[in-house]
Amino acid sequence: MTEADLDPTPLSEREREVLALAAEGLTDKEIAVRLGIGVKTIRTYWDRMRQKLGAASRTQVLAEAHRLVQEELASSEERLQLFVQSMPVLFFAMDKKLRLLSINQECANVSGYDLETLREEGKLLDLLFPKPAQRKKLLGAWAAKRDFRDLEADLTCPDGTTRTVLWSSRSRAYPIPDWPNWAIGYDISPRKEFERSLRESEGNYRRLLETSEEGIWLLNKHSITTYANARLAEMLRCKPEEIVGRSASEFQDEVAQALSRQLIRRNRAGAMRTTMNFRFRRADGTDFEALVAMHPTYSHAGELTGHCAMLTDMTEAFQQGRSLLLSQKHYSAILEHSGDCIFRLDRSMRCLYSNFKARNGECLVDLSPEELSTHLELDGIWAEKVAEVFERDLPVKFEVDSFLDWAKPSVTLLPEQSLADQVETVLALVSAHPPRRVSRSS
Repeated sequence: MTEADLDPTPLSEREREVLALAAEGLTDKEIAVRLGIGVKTIRTYWDRMRQKLGAASRTQVLAEAHRLVQEELASSEERLQLFVQSMPVLFFAMDKKLRLLSINQECANVSGYDLETLREEGKLLDLLFPKPAQRKKLLGAWAAKRDFRDLEADLTCPDGTTRTVLWSSRSRAYPIPDWPNWAIGYDISPRKEFERSLRESEGNYRRLLETSEEGIWLLNKHSITTYANARLAEMLRCKPEEIVGRSASEFQDEVAQALSRQLIRRNRAGAMRTTMNFRFRRADGTDFEALVAMHPTYSHAGELTGHCAMLTDMTEAFQQGRSLLLSQKHYSAILEHSGDCIFRLDRSMRCLYSNFKARNGECLVDLSPEELSTHLELDGIWAEKVAEVFERDLPVKFEVDSFLDWAKPSVTLLPEQSLADQVETVLALVSAHPPRRVSRSS
């Protein structure tokens, strides 16, 4: 489609000027003076216009030009109406008394009313804005006789639900003939719903962080705290706001600072999760130990923005572990230096441990059952009693004729359980003399 196809009046701009002045009643001479050209040139324009319009006289030229202008205006109005009806935004125009002049299909699409109902005289504003506050908001903007932009007002649908629309009007700055008041609106209900869901999700996320049993520590890429939950503040014995804005290194000794730098380097190198044990310095000067799992955080562009650290207070666990280790050392020392022969057996009668007395200068661990029996002079009753302990999960006591150079020693077999509460090994205690019973008088 060319520019000529869009212009139904095949006259030049100068020819149009001549027609307009002639329509005002000016003669050719007066037109020539007004346009600053010769009378002969004016007559040439008339000849051209008669030829273009197929007119025999100037009067016919004026009549045909008037007809073409009217057709052009009608076509322009039709295009404008088509454009208005096709716009993906709400549009309506009203006269100075706020009576409806025009409304587009999007108003029906968004509101749920059909166009015929909306076009009924005097019903538009009452239908779309039955709530006085919303209607007053929009009418007040027009009553102020000034343009407005992004005025948020809720329109009501037939089922009582509402749609949030941002209304704007530039009818003062850009008046449209016969439409003294007009406005366009953008349905932002999906965006409002998304924002509501986002706020709800953020609230749930924040509640999750605040009620977490883990200490949550958010750091920017310079290791400055941007968020600390209540649990972390409790660990550090201060308030969350006393942590935000401070470097994580302020709560660490030199060793922990070095470990933190190592963690950050790993994350920058692409590690998604790194876990280490740290010692932290509380606000009151005391220390506590924590297991720290650190994750890198990234922007939408994939750039590293910081780190998220989750702290589990391990102070009590580490203390229990150290106490357990110390108990095990004491237990091992007692076994090792006992005057009895002590060794540990599995189901196959293989030796897993023997104390100093039982070793008698030789290593018994991992000896085959046959080798162990030969070395310690174990007869068939040993295998029978060990099997009984595994089966009944109860201690067994018995005597043997000999053990090494001992005569008639006493043997006690004790079941040792695994974490699954099953007998895993048997501890054998061999005493040179059976323990003497002490009777109590009533």
